[in-house]
Amino acid sequence: MSADGTPRLARSPISAQSVIRSESGQPLRPIANPAAPAPVEGASCVHGAVLTEALSSRFSVQIQIGTDYDLAKALKIDARVVRVARNLAHQVELGELGWAPQLRELLSYQKTEAVLGTNAALANLVGIAPVEDRDIVADAVIKAVGVKKIAPLTLGKQLPASAVRQPPGSTVSAHRGRSR
Repeated sequence: MSADGTPRLARSPISAQSVIRSESGQPLRPIANPAAPAPVEGASCVHGAVLTEALSSRFSVQIQIGTDYDLAKALKIDARVVRVARNLAHQVELGELGWAPQLRELLSYQKTEAVLGTNAALANLVGIAPVEDRDIVADAVIKAVGVKKIAPLTLGKQLPASAVRQPPGSTVSAHRGRSR
């Protein structure tokens, strides 16, 4: 049954193809992530996927599913990083922080560490955090892992201008002060 008790669910815009019917006696089970950011225009998401408080109140059973940090440890994700994530999640529960790494970010950390190393994976984890929480996440990582400084991965100036090859026929010398 849908939220209104009918055995169908209509998606916007309503058309024959947008109606999902349940089998006799089988309820429809909507699933939503109320903590997910609102969809942005052009994103690949279901139109109207934001579950409002008014709509949410129509469902009598609501289950919150959190991250299983013990599973993260069992998956051999760096215990220090799991501890950071667990502590940040506690801060989120207390309303002191808006974000903590979930299992998907911890798995991403593990994959990044295997390819790029611990420092790059830590920097990437900090970079994944929303800007408003990034300093707190960075401080937590620094304290738990023992690095002196951590910042998100960035790209910027790679080579000095003098090292850049000049196009053929250019009158500018690749080596300052020297003529060709």
